[in-house]
Amino acid sequence: MCTWIMYPFAVIFPNMSKECANGLLGLVWVIAWIRDSEKVTVQAHEGFVRGVCSRFCGTSFLHDDKTIRQWNVEAPGDGVREEPGQGTVVFTGIDHHQREGTFVTCGQTVDIWDEQRSSPIRSFSWGVDRFSCIRYNPEETELLASCASDRSIVLYGTRESAPLRRVIMQLSSNTLYTYDIRNLDVPVNVHMDHVSAVLDVDYSPTGREFVSASFDKTFRIFPKDKGHSREVYHTKRMQHVICVRWSADNKYVLSGSDEMNIRLWKANASEKLGLLSAREKAAANYNKKLIEKFQHHPQVKRIARHRHLPRDVLKQK
Repeated sequence: MCTWIMYPFAVIFPNMSKECANGLLGLVWVIAWIRDSEKVTVQAHEGFVRGVCSRFCGTSFLHDDKTIRQWNVEAPGDGVREEPGQGTVVFTGIDHHQREGTFVTCGQTVDIWDEQRSSPIRSFSWGVDRFSCIRYNPEETELLASCASDRSIVLYGTRESAPLRRVIMQLSSNTLYTYDIRNLDVPVNVHMDHVSAVLDVDYSPTGREFVSASFDKTFRIFPKDKGHSREVYHTKRMQHVICVRWSADNKYVLSGSDEMNIRLWKANASEKLGLLSAREKAAANYNKKLIEKFQHHPQVKRIARHRHLPRDVLKQK
């Protein structure tokens, strides 16, 4: 359990059993969640750490306030600081390239950095006060997307000298929208079920599903092409869910909430973990195929969709 409020954390790739999390007082924790133990604590900054991300090879992580620092988590001296980058404004988000030694930050501008340099190699701006988050596309790695304070989404190309496209959203804060970047005028799908604002989203490694965290004290897993969630997670003590991340092996989801806890959940709630015998595997596959065969039968569909919900969420639906 953490001592301060948890804010966005990152799963360290390709190591599937570690994550790093950050808090209000400049501390960053590297946690081996399979062993349920804290690996190392780093006094990274003097103030609020607003973002943290993992390097693509999993050997170090980066985080930012007004200074960007990179820390080695695999060397014998865990927590050794590497060469920092110095910015002129407070950063609000950070993400690392999936294949190269570059990363991107956002604040008043969007900046692309090289790990070997202490100043940005490229900057983008579009006349907005502040960008709140920034992400690389994991497949088309030369594409970036950022969210701005005026409800706009801005697309960038790392090979371009100016932002590519900007769209201002007119939407409900408790609903998620999937867009085709070739046509940002109309959403491809609308994902409903949350009753309060959605605070964070993360895609599964397969890209077929995503998980969303909400102010309504729940988080949900949605198929990318469905309008309703297939699973909802909540506990009596879990408060507003601030951030969620999907593990690299596609088996777990991690959630951070403002009662200062990080929780580990199964991505498939009914899946049996551990080693399975041949008979158990055959039975699980048979049950799965049976459900798929009769999934459109009214009674089977009703049972499969039924979920217990918190009383407050049930009243607002």
